[in-house]
Formats: sequence, C-alpha cells, structure tokens
Amino acid sequence: MTRLQLTKWFMVGVACAALAGCALPFGQVDGILVETRPALEGEYGRLQVVRTGQTQDGAPGMSIEKGDTIVTAADGVGVVTLRAGWQVIFEPGTVANIENPSIFVKIGKLIIKKLQQVTEALTVNSEFASAGVEGTEFVFEVTPEHGVQISVLEGRVVVSSRQASWEAITYVAGEAGAIRARERPAPKQLLDSAAVRNIRQHAFEIERLVRPIVPRVSGLRATAARDSLTTAGLRIESVVKVITRRVPAGTVVAIGPSGGTRLRPGDRVVLQVEDSSLVVPRVVGLPLPQAIDELRRAGFAAPDTTSVAAPNARNGTVLTVSPSGAVVSASTRIRLTVASTIRVLRPEIGRMPTRVCKVPNLRDRTEEVARSILARANLQVGNVDHLQYGKLVTGQNPGADAVVSCGSRVDIDIGTNIGE
Repeated sequence: MTRLQLTKWFMVGVACAALAGCALPFGQVDGILVETRPALEGEYGRLQVVRTGQTQDGAPGMSIEKGDTIVTAADGVGVVTLRAGWQVIFEPGTVANIENPSIFVKIGKLIIKKLQQVTEALTVNSEFASAGVEGTEFVFEVTPEHGVQISVLEGRVVVSSRQASWEAITYVAGEAGAIRARERPAPKQLLDSAAVRNIRQHAFEIERLVRPIVPRVSGLRATAARDSLTTAGLRIESVVKVITRRVPAGTVVAIGPSGGTRLRPGDRVVLQVEDSSLVVPRVVGLPLPQAIDELRRAGFAAPDTTSVAAPNARNGTVLTVSPSGAVVSASTRIRLTVASTIRVLRPEIGRMPTRVCKVPNLRDRTEEVARSILARANLQVGNVDHLQYGKLVTGQNPGADAVVSCGSRVDIDIGTNIGE
C-alpha cells in the first residue's frame, strides 16, 4: 500500500465527520501495545491489517472496514472500537476477520466489552461455534487445538454449533465453558472472584495505556505532577508560570486538558505552576546605587538601566521603574530610567561631504546592535565610552537625524555615569 493510500485510509473518519450523510468507518484502531506499554511509531507493525489482499501496519486512529483481517504479533496487543458500540481487545497472537457485524476468530483471544450505547448486536464466530452476544463483557478464545473457551463477566452469551447437532447453550455472568469441534460442550464451570478480578484488571490496564486519563494533579508539586503524567503515558508540552498567591511556589495550579480527560499515549498537556513572587519596591527618586540595593534586598537581580536628559531632576536619580509597585515573578527583569545631564560630544570635523548620510537613533540599543545599525547606514563607530551602570546606548554624537558625510564616525555612550 502506498503512502497516499495509507493517508486516505487514516483520513476517512475525519472526512466523513465533515460531510453530511457520510457513514463513519465500521471500526477504528484505538491503540497498539507492545506487551505492557504503548507501541512507538516504529512498532505499530505489532498489529497488522489485511485489506483486499494487501497488508499494512496498523496505527492509532486507523479505520477498520468490513472484510479486514486483524493480526497481532506474539508480543502485540490491539484495541479496536466498533461503530456499533463494542470495544474489542485483540490479545497477542490473534488472527480474526471483521464481518457484518461479527468477528470470525481463526486463532487467539478477544476480550469484548460493550460501550455505553450498543446500536447493533455482535456475533463472535469460530470454525465450529457461534457466540451471540447480548450486552455483555466476555472473553472468547480459539486455542491452537481449535477448541473454544468462553468466560462471561457480565450479561450473557448464547453459543450455538456451526457443525454438530447440539442445542444452544447460554452462559451467564460468572460462568465459563469449553467447546471442541464436533463435540457437545463440556459442563459449565463457575469463575471464581479472583479470576473475574484478574481479567477485568488486565483489560483495565490495557484501556488505561491505550486511552490514558489525564491525572488530577492540581495541588501537587510540579515534580510529582510530572511523574504522574509520565506514568500515564503523557508528555508535558510546556510549563506556564503563573502568580495566584494562593498556593506555595512550585505547586500545580491547573492542567490542560483538565484532569479526567481521555487522551492517547504520548499526547501533550500544559501545566500552570505557581511561580515565586516578589513585590517591586518603590525606588523612584532614589539615587541609582541606593535603588539597586533596594531591588537586591527585595530579591531581584541587578536592573537594566537607561538614562534620559532631565534638566529638572537631580543627576543620577531614578525617574521611573518598570514594572512598578506590582507583584511579579522572581525572575522578572526590572528596568530603571535614570536622570542624566546632557553631555555634548565633539562634532565630526572633516572636509565638505561629497555624499551625505542620515545618522540613525542608537539610544537604548546594545553596542553590538548599534554597530550593525551604523554599518547599514554607511557610517562608522567612533569613540565608545563605557560608563558605570547599564549596557545600552544612552548618548550619541552626532545626534539622531543629523546629516553627515557618509563614512563619518559616530561616538556613543554605553550606560550611565553617576555624579553629583
């Protein structure tokens, strides 16, 4: 089967959902396991589907049609949901044909369970016995010796012969039986509670791996939530830091999709985790060194600073702080604007220009970015004066929008110098 054919096969359910009157696939592969874990993409061949003589590796979401044959490997488990309302677990080493709507088991074991709504009765057949299902949960196995073994957990199953002339026999919840070709069924056996519990637990574990439920992790520490999600076969797409001040830092506040949602193995979820929070102190009007000390005592790293000409403010005092007076994450970078005197740098002296260029605005750029901007403007970096605080351009000469000879040098100041 070509990649294009396989893509069409996968997309039939999506296409039908979008088209009015289009019938959904007869069934769908919900998941594939390798022994007791979800199969990786390269291991989907543990379940194979034979359709019109062509064999294709299975995959979660693949449609199943009438006439398909499903084959599981010796270490493969497949879970198929039939549109009529049945879930079928194909145990390792099973070969079964999907019929109308019935399943013909050549060899292997099925665990069949009704879903919430059943729209059509199901029959499970072997070479010599037919099991009519009436809203139930049961196990149907065809052994290598061609015998049939039935264990009913819920409801009832009516078994009739396809070869011999014995009357139909009904098995109800808690009963089991064995049937051989051309022989009358063996006497019914009672299933003990431990056997029923083991079968149900086995089926539950398979369902949990194939359709994991998002665990309810709100209130857990992030590390515990991560472990819980990993155990469920899910992955974390991202962790969003939030501040609610209702729970300790590092606690999960919410998860999306929400707890209790059924997903597929490997699906990703988003966690919201309480972040450490700090209150930005009031530092406007303080000298820059004192403001930096206040921020450090509050738990913040050294701030970014930029200076502006402020003739009416004391040189070196903080004019603004961003963010201001707020509860913020402990990792928030604080930015201070500091008052500065106007520094006049020497003008460029040279011959009359033959070609002129406009000086770009370099303020609030890093030195590296400023150099790149000047190069694109056909200008050069002149003297670079690194002042006491900050890493951004706070002054330039010639100023922005000045018209100078192309190739001229532009002097720049980096940071702020504190002085009385």
